[in-house]
Amino acid sequence: MVSSPAPHRFFSVSLISTLSLFFHVFLLLISDHCATANLQNDAQALLAFKNNLDNNATKLSSWKNVTDICVSWVGVTCGAVNQTTGSSSDQRVLALRLPGRSLYGSISEGTLGKIDSLQVLSLHHNHLKSFPSDLSNCASLRELYLHNNDFSGPLPSDFSAWPI
Repeated sequence: MVSSPAPHRFFSVSLISTLSLFFHVFLLLISDHCATANLQNDAQALLAFKNNLDNNATKLSSWKNVTDICVSWVGVTCGAVNQTTGSSSDQRVLALRLPGRSLYGSISEGTLGKIDSLQVLSLHHNHLKSFPSDLSNCASLRELYLHNNDFSGPLPSDFSAWPI
């Protein structure tokens, strides 16, 4: 005589499977939201940088909050931070290249230093005046081109420890 499985055993396995599925879907949704929020944070940091420039309206006119940062913004290069998936939800700002754009003003704290995925910063041959110490927050920064600007004053005290 073959006995059928106990109904409570089937119910508990089914419940565990269902909960596991919901948990994985929840994690997927959370990770997509975090990646989008990071790209949005990158855009906000770039807009703050732009707003601190003396001549921002003409030089960076493509930088608008309603346009796609990775497609329309001059000098901005995005890419997948998560190399294993490479999905568009992993997009972040990897490079900012604005050499010789006649940018005047300051690089304020709390702007470019908030883009922790930044690997290349090229602002050479402009007229920028201040050098923010919070660029040290950009742990991925590998290339820094700031020559031929109007910087004055000392470098940040921790500059020698920067990852570049």
